[in-house]
Amino acid sequence: MVRATFSGFDTALSALRMNQKKLDVVGHNLANMNTEGYTRQELKTSSINYENPTSFYMNSNDVNVGFGVAMDEVRQLRDQFLDGQYRTQNGKSSYNESIGESLKSLSLFLDETKVNGIRSSFDDIQRSLTNMQDPSKVQDPVYEGELMSRVQAMTTLMNSAAESIHQAEKNEFHKIDGTNTSENGAVQKINSLVSDIGDLNNRIKKNQLLGNPALELQDQRNLKLDELSKYVPIEVEHFSEEYSSPTPPTTPYRI
Repeated sequence: MVRATFSGFDTALSALRMNQKKLDVVGHNLANMNTEGYTRQELKTSSINYENPTSFYMNSNDVNVGFGVAMDEVRQLRDQFLDGQYRTQNGKSSYNESIGESLKSLSLFLDETKVNGIRSSFDDIQRSLTNMQDPSKVQDPVYEGELMSRVQAMTTLMNSAAESIHQAEKNEFHKIDGTNTSENGAVQKINSLVSDIGDLNNRIKKNQLLGNPALELQDQRNLKLDELSKYVPIEVEHFSEEYSSPTPPTTPYRI
């Protein structure tokens, strides 16, 4: 069977269009190299072949030849394994930062490396008790007064430390529920992030049903998932669904 006259031109034209589209994708990647959360994209291509390579009119001398290159989709170059590892480490890092901030708040009143505190008070009491081991000093009002004074000083320090610890504990709970603060707590942030992720899932699904891969929306969702991993351990599952158009001709859509 004689090959169509302009078939070779169509093959070359498909290659030109494909390379132009690849240049567009590369330019888009370069333009967004500093965009927060942007994922690098690539053009997926495939060969255009005969749908029915064997024709009734073909003879034994004919050889099947394709018709060029097809542009299938623009997809993201993203590794799900690395995403999982990043979010796991992100959660651990955020946990360590929270612990560090909590310990820092405690160190403001429990750090005795530069200021005499509870430990020094215990040492003073021990010295007073050691001095009173001498029988002649047991009932001496001077030494008894000194001991009582040092015990009262230690009690005052202990009460003050207990109150400070209680206040630090309340501050940590405020970070969780946001009460008595000008910002939302962790609970409100988690609920907001989960709500935003659910909304993005619906928007992505609707766009994909219309033939739009919604790559930028997926980038926004990934940013939300990364932020959510700071507060709670998360696991992300990827799956695809197939839909059919309700009106004829029924066209299958895979998202």
